[in-house]
Amino acid sequence: MLDDNLKVNKLSLFTIFSILFCQTASSNTMEIAEAFTVKVKNSILYPFAEDKAGTSIGAGFLVDRKRGWIITNAHVSGYGPSKTSISFKGKKFSDAYTVYVDADLDIAILATKITNIPDFAQEAELDCDASNLIGRNVAAFGHPKGLSFSASRGIISQVRFFHGGTWVQTDAAINSGNSGGALVDINSGKVLGVNTMGLQDTEGLSFAVPIFPVCKLLRLLRQNIDPSPPKLPFSFASNLDSEEHLFIAPGEDGKLPNGLEIGDQIIAIDDIVVSNPSELKTIMRGAKTHFLISVQHKGELKNIWLKIEAHEQVNKREFILLDGALISRDVYPERWVRDKYFQVQSVQSGSLAEMVGIKRWKSIVAVNGVTPKTLGELATLLNQRNEISIMFRGWSNQDNLLYDYEIVSYRPENLKENL
Repeated sequence: MLDDNLKVNKLSLFTIFSILFCQTASSNTMEIAEAFTVKVKNSILYPFAEDKAGTSIGAGFLVDRKRGWIITNAHVSGYGPSKTSISFKGKKFSDAYTVYVDADLDIAILATKITNIPDFAQEAELDCDASNLIGRNVAAFGHPKGLSFSASRGIISQVRFFHGGTWVQTDAAINSGNSGGALVDINSGKVLGVNTMGLQDTEGLSFAVPIFPVCKLLRLLRQNIDPSPPKLPFSFASNLDSEEHLFIAPGEDGKLPNGLEIGDQIIAIDDIVVSNPSELKTIMRGAKTHFLISVQHKGELKNIWLKIEAHEQVNKREFILLDGALISRDVYPERWVRDKYFQVQSVQSGSLAEMVGIKRWKSIVAVNGVTPKTLGELATLLNQRNEISIMFRGWSNQDNLLYDYEIVSYRPENLKENL
């Protein structure tokens, strides 16, 4: 009986100690997170296709005090021209600007003046070497549903390739207000991911960008190296049953580099084994241009050297503003490679462009019968004092056709170029 009592007492003490430890760790983590978390307010007047016009609020966190760098989601910062401001807890909003936007990872790096950073602010500690994430106790920090500087707790249930990217899956609630905030290990206080989204009409299904590729972005930017993802000359096919994702499919132009065939499976990059496109692209980010691709081809292993370029940065895209319509290259890469038509990516409500019938998603086939080859040429064709005739192409309402064509004739009043 005495031994049993001792066992109970030992168990009780252990339980009490564990609870106190968790409460202390959670409290300390909350205090640390409050010191690096910011609100991000973003206002977009003329959105690219990925954005929406209007003002939104999300979260972010300080990662480099000397440079004033703050990490958030790309869908929080916007993918194009916008007005952005940030605020630390208890402080007023101050101006920020975009350093880098990565549509592939849904990550953006903002910067603010060092004088806008309060004394109490701390840099978030990133767990760049994090491994064995499954089962870790985490907290998602941000401003969910307008509840400023708060957190939701949960565990990491899986790290998986899903919807074209690698995600940290957690049951910690991630709502619109804490998108871009830090997903923090409660015990260590280190950042394991960037809160991104929660699936609608589900419970306990939220996702964050893992911190490892974000660490590489920061490292490259600090070295003044473009960290953009590679522009691959092929696409990928996935076998959803076996969860294999690196089968070679045709590229944007429908072709493949010499030595590669449809159905080949990529095994490694520069002798580093990879299992999904996210891992492959992370390795390829940086200054290097030639890579050794190892593929499984009809049961045999073969190695191919490929020259790979970086994608252009999305926040440096060229565009034209025509009477409230934002025009840039087609958002669908396969169609852009084939047709080279420029596309209306947004139309401001109440603008002259909307009044005369210019519609979002329509592609410009010709202006006064001339098909422009560059945005500069398009700007010249549109910048007329007389009435012009623009032929547009859009998805067809007819079952047996892909496209319909229509003409808008009017006299432009205001054209601005960002070329």
